[in-house]
Order: sequence, then structure tokens, then C-alpha cells
Amino acid sequence: MMTLTAKIVQPFIATLEEALHYKVTITDTNGYIVGSSDPARLNQFHPSAYEILCERQPIESWDIATDSYVNVPEGVQLGYGERVIYDGECIGLIGLVGAPEEIKQSIKTAQLVLQLMLDRKKASDELKLISKDKKAFLLRLLQGQYGSPEWIKERADTYKIDLSRPRYVLTVQINLEKFDEKSPLELSQIKETMHRAIRSIFFEQEDLLYEYDTGETVLLTAGKHSDASQRRRQIEKAAARLYAELREQCKVSALIGVSEECGDYTGIPLALRQGRMAAEIGAKTENGEGLYFYSQMRLGRIVASFSPEIRPILQRDILSKLLENHADSLLETLFTYFEMNGNVSQTAEKLFIHRNTLQYRFRKIKEITGFDIYHIDDLVQLRLAVLQYRYFGI
Repeated sequence: MMTLTAKIVQPFIATLEEALHYKVTITDTNGYIVGSSDPARLNQFHPSAYEILCERQPIESWDIATDSYVNVPEGVQLGYGERVIYDGECIGLIGLVGAPEEIKQSIKTAQLVLQLMLDRKKASDELKLISKDKKAFLLRLLQGQYGSPEWIKERADTYKIDLSRPRYVLTVQINLEKFDEKSPLELSQIKETMHRAIRSIFFEQEDLLYEYDTGETVLLTAGKHSDASQRRRQIEKAAARLYAELREQCKVSALIGVSEECGDYTGIPLALRQGRMAAEIGAKTENGEGLYFYSQMRLGRIVASFSPEIRPILQRDILSKLLENHADSLLETLFTYFEMNGNVSQTAEKLFIHRNTLQYRFRKIKEITGFDIYHIDDLVQLRLAVLQYRYFGI
């Protein structure tokens, strides 16, 4: 049975007043006021309402001799009320304030309007409960806490999720620092805009969204193609579109990590770790924001796995020598060269130097460290050293 409380009923009062043009009082089954046009009356006992709820006559009565109501309890406003029946049970009383003979015809409308509003509240609560349960289910998928096979199948069937489909996991983090002065409502609207952008691109039934309390949003997407390579291209294009949409339409800096494809739901926890690792490596070794694919970050993953025993090798052989010679410009040259994917012209252009100056810097790097950027083995070690410097700061 639904229990009427002030939290449920009081928000309805203004709407009821507007619809009925009378002041409204609503009590629970014990006769206590849970909704009133006069908020000061909340939680007060209404003796006449209680009598009606007990299917007895109200305390006040009409006196023919004086042509007025008598025995009116203190604090009770004259009016007329009737019990509210919901789902076959009495859940309280609704009353209108005014001359009883004038408002009796409006009380049925009042009951109907209240019942409709309770129906809407009930439906909204059920939707929230379903949404909360689905969110809890998605969290268990992400954490690998599946429970019994029967339980997970029942939940998946309820939400029409095909657990056998291959999926990618995207982790999305947005930088809200520039919005620090915004109100909580404005921040909520910014996040809602972001979610709409995600939903406009990943809108299929099998595209599942989960937001952590940290602000990180995780997307599980299955793709529509049966061919794995076509699914990969589809996800890459969709992820690139999402990154552009967040930057250009939502005006936020975004960091997105994309996992490799997992075969079914049992691979989701690993895919989540991959997406997070791609984002972390990209943020530390590149620009702090951007779109990063786990499958394209092999060297970065190797560097991230370096133990404290391995790091000093590159530190000693390359980084320390450059830093000891105050060769900050040489480190910047290496950063830019690798950022430009080894293109000499683009590197020189971005550094605002002549190609000959760039070649001089390459020779200087070889002179200081002994590593030649045009020798493949040396090039790989220089690349690893740069990644280590950016990832670990050493």
C-alpha cells in the first residue's frame, strides 16, 4: 500500500490548487496533515479528517437554529473531504477548504487529479528503480562480479542485453576546471550535454553507459557489423566523432581511451582496464587530452610496465646526459620529432627552425648520448627514453 508523506504530497499542492481553484488539505490514514496550502499546518492532527477516515461523521455539524456550523475543532478550516482510494485501499483523505455545500461537486475531481498525480509519481519511481538496478548490473559487469549464471541471464534478458556480443569499452573523462565558477546546476547541464553527445553517436540498444562518482563515463559498445575489422573501423570513426563533438559542440577538453575488442561479457573488466590504461598513457606521454587506442600504444604500454630496476638504464644512458648538458632544446626536439612521426620537414616547421638546424641538433644528440636517430636500434631506445621521461617524469 502506498503511504502518503509530506515529501510525496506537498509538491502536488500548487498543481491541485491551480486545477481546482480551492485551498487543499491532504492527510495520511492517521489523520495527520501531509499536504496543505498552508505549509504551517503540516504534521498537525486533523480530528475531523480522522473521523471520516474511520468512516464516522465529522466532528463539526450544521446547526439549523443558528444556520451555521458548530463544534468546529480549533485550527480546523471548514470544507469538505473524502477518503482517497488507491489500488483498492484507503491511503488518506483529500479535502478542499470552503463552504461545504459549494465544494462537494469538486471533490471527485480532486480525488481523480490526485490519483493521476500519484500514478505519475509511482511510474517515475519505478523508472528510477529500474534505472538504478540497471546501473548496478552494469557496475557488476565492469567489475566482473557476475553472480550465478541464472541471475546474470535474467538481468540481461530484462534489459535486452546480448551478453554474447563482442564489445569495446570507451572511458571518457572531461576537464571541468574552466567551469569551476559554475553552479552545480550548470555543471549538471554541461554533463547532460555531454551525455546527449554520446547518445547521439552511440544510440543502439547494445550501447551501455555508466557514470562513476569520479565523473568518469564508461561506454560499452558492440558495433553493428559481423566482421571484426569493419567493427573496429566503425568504433574508431565513432570515437573520433565523439572526441570532436565534445571539443567543438560541448566546448570541453576530453580524454578518451578505447580498449581492444573483448569476445563477450567476461572480457569487459579487462577491456575497462585497457581503456583506462590507454587514456592514462596518452595523458602522460602526449597532450593531457585526446583520443587514444590501446592497440596503438604498444611502446607506451611497455614503458608503463618498466620496473624501478629497468628505468635507470635509459635514465643513465640518455636522459641524464641530455639534462646534465642543459640540452632542454634537444629534448624538445626529440618530443616534436616523435610527435610528427619522424617527419623532418614537419618537425622543423613546428619548432620554427631550419632543416639544417634540425640536422645539427640530431648530430648534437648523437654527440652527447652516443645514440644516432637514423639508426633503428638507437631510434627505438631514444623513443622509449622520451616516453619514460614523460610517463614517470624521469
